[in-house]
Amino acid sequence: MTADERIPARPLPVERRVALVVATSHYADREEYPYLAAPAQDAQNMKTMLADPQICGFEVSTLVDAPSTAIRPALETIFHDERDADDLVLVYLSCHGVRDRRGRLHFVTTDTSRDGLRTSAVAARELMDLAEECPARRKVIILDCCFSGAFDAKSVAVADILVEQPEEAMSGGLCVLTASRAAEFSFQDRLASGEVTGSVFTSALIEGIRTGRADVANNGRITVQDAYRYAHAAVISAGRRQNPRFNIKGAEGAGILLARNPIGIRAGDPDLYELVGALDSRHAEIRIAAVRTFGNLLHDENPARSTTARQNLERLASSDDDELADLARNLLVGGRRRRRGPVVAPDEPIPPSPPVQPAPDDAARFIEDSLVPTFTEEELEGLAQVRDPLGVFSSRVLPLEDEPTAPVARYLYPTERFRAEWRRHWSDPIVAIALCGLASGLAWRGIDPDRLALPERIGEVSTDPALTGLLVAVAVLAGWRALAWHAWRVAFTNKRIVIVRGILWRRTASIPLEGVTGVRTSSSPLGSLFGYGTLTVSGARWLPYRIRHLPYINELLLRILEEIHDPESVEARLGYGSDEDD
Repeated sequence: MTADERIPARPLPVERRVALVVATSHYADREEYPYLAAPAQDAQNMKTMLADPQICGFEVSTLVDAPSTAIRPALETIFHDERDADDLVLVYLSCHGVRDRRGRLHFVTTDTSRDGLRTSAVAARELMDLAEECPARRKVIILDCCFSGAFDAKSVAVADILVEQPEEAMSGGLCVLTASRAAEFSFQDRLASGEVTGSVFTSALIEGIRTGRADVANNGRITVQDAYRYAHAAVISAGRRQNPRFNIKGAEGAGILLARNPIGIRAGDPDLYELVGALDSRHAEIRIAAVRTFGNLLHDENPARSTTARQNLERLASSDDDELADLARNLLVGGRRRRRGPVVAPDEPIPPSPPVQPAPDDAARFIEDSLVPTFTEEELEGLAQVRDPLGVFSSRVLPLEDEPTAPVARYLYPTERFRAEWRRHWSDPIVAIALCGLASGLAWRGIDPDRLALPERIGEVSTDPALTGLLVAVAVLAGWRALAWHAWRVAFTNKRIVIVRGILWRRTASIPLEGVTGVRTSSSPLGSLFGYGTLTVSGARWLPYRIRHLPYINELLLRILEEIHDPESVEARLGYGSDEDD
């Protein structure tokens, strides 16, 4: 059998697989939520693929351009409490996605209004609560909308799930595939003529499954992880300005079987090339060992290996080599009688051979015309890491988050792109705590005014209680500053610098980069020693604004200056294109 021949993949397991496809293209509030051509096409393509018994085999329900009053009951129905534990539940949504003032994601429906977002849209938190309460062990949610990464699931990073674990241990759980990160848009896929063919992420996901290219292991099974890895690679390699994400609750779910390979499995397994060559060896012992190994592979879980083994044994059974022919016939007869376990010849025992694992590099060679690159362990680990944007910072620079934290996200515009986020240097709360403790201790013990050469009274107030009150005020202010350290943030985007501060009373300040005329830094000797300083931003229309106690001040200065003077290089380095279509 040649490598170009294919073997049909095994049928899907006998189980109930239910799916709900929700898509919204038309919106009543057209000024706030413009028409989207992609969701209706996504719904049709996704329904066709999911319902195909030769690919996914789901029972599919579809809601297109439905109001929130119809979508909520449909979600409750598919996640209802009487769902069987062995069911596989899949929910797909394609629509506008918006965030409220607290950064929480909402799915826009036909009747959504901006002023009544909470009641007229479907909150992502509602969807997650229903999914988490559903008794089904296996649940998959696919979100293709702007800011889809802000669905607020408590999950692990993708680098933590792409690990070597038994598939049985990873076949349950809640998976959430998002088309973008929390602060990113999701885009429509356009042809050169301008025609919209669907959403970028959904099109890549469907392509990987329907063409079988997502089956990189060549075993006929396409798991949720396989489908995501193909879609992620396709979106990134196409230079799109969105980064799909894979989130799993409980570190399970990567092995959920999503589809079978519709085009079949390549018969020529690269791990068996050397074994096939051993059949022509000059040494009889090597030829016999190769035949016995083929006997052990007759019922291998990978159909490519089991079929290759059977065909080679059938060929040897009619060969001129009597010894090999007899051994091959005995192995074939024993293989028919024994459906499980290693197959051995009846004349003598054969020690079990080690299990044959597919080699990722060799299996990748069978992906024809694929957009999927060969992933190395270092590349997979890098998916969850934040790379140094300028590539010139020292190793002491702490990794920056690639998405804003909740206190900052609520103050960002949907049209601006988050760059980085800082908080005060760690020494700031430590000094504040020390000052608070010192002032509290002195206030408790009391201070003798005579030792400080102070008069007994200051005006009409006695000096002793005045000093005590002053120390208490210093202690309160220092303690408050220490507590406020966690809530204090300074972030910058491609358009402005944002300062967020305050615990009970939240205060914000915004400095547009367009009006900045000067940026400078300064550090005291102590600041140079511990790595912090003051950033001063000047503008033609405002007085200089100073931001003190910032760590890694020089790195922040470099980032801001590059954003002001060379924004095109920042966009190019981050992989942003020119297509602004949502």
